[in-house]
Amino acid sequence: MKTAISFAIGLSLLGTVGLVLVARAEPGSSGATATRYRTLEMTPQRAQAHRNLQAKRLQVDLGTAPAVSTGAKVLTAADLHTMLDNMGLNPTTGTYSDGSKYETFSEQQGTWTFSITANLSPDTTNVWLYVGLGQVKNADSTKPANWYNLVTLEGQIWPAYINYSPSDGELSMNMPLRNADITPATLRKSLDTFMSSISSNSSTWDSSTWPTSAPAAAPAASAAPSGN
Repeated sequence: MKTAISFAIGLSLLGTVGLVLVARAEPGSSGATATRYRTLEMTPQRAQAHRNLQAKRLQVDLGTAPAVSTGAKVLTAADLHTMLDNMGLNPTTGTYSDGSKYETFSEQQGTWTFSITANLSPDTTNVWLYVGLGQVKNADSTKPANWYNLVTLEGQIWPAYINYSPSDGELSMNMPLRNADITPATLRKSLDTFMSSISSNSSTWDSSTWPTSAPAAAPAASAAPSGN
């Protein structure tokens, strides 16, 4: 099993939104020279958890962002679906608990297959891209250097970032796009950059290769007191 992840830190390791992102990519069919990897399939539960994180991230990082310029073309949920469909991505529409829509689709890049979710932010000022990457196992015994490397990666992949969910250990990669005059060409470029941030940094985020700290040794039993 190969783990695939990207890392994002906004409020990251010390914040309320996220810490580390490590993602597991599941091996798919093998080619002649390379193994294919597939990111986690989207489920309604993962999609809703992602939506909840978006709202928190929007408040913290994007709450003071300037409003979209008057006259700029702003995509609606229906527009986003149509654009993705016209790009040949065959999106499937899902519905969040608040009634808003999201799109899921698979995309190939090199030896990787990505299951990607795209949706409008709650205030419609951003289009979010999201990929579920997997889980960090034995997080408590993971060496601090592994987390440090993920934090360092953040500066290289921003505005993409990795999020870690302590409740289930799942990692995901997220990236917001300003919802203003997005075209198929600009969306295509953003998708390519987003996927490359995952596949080209697997040596950093692949938690299956991380060394772990040895568990603390149990205290030695004290000798029974002498009866003399």
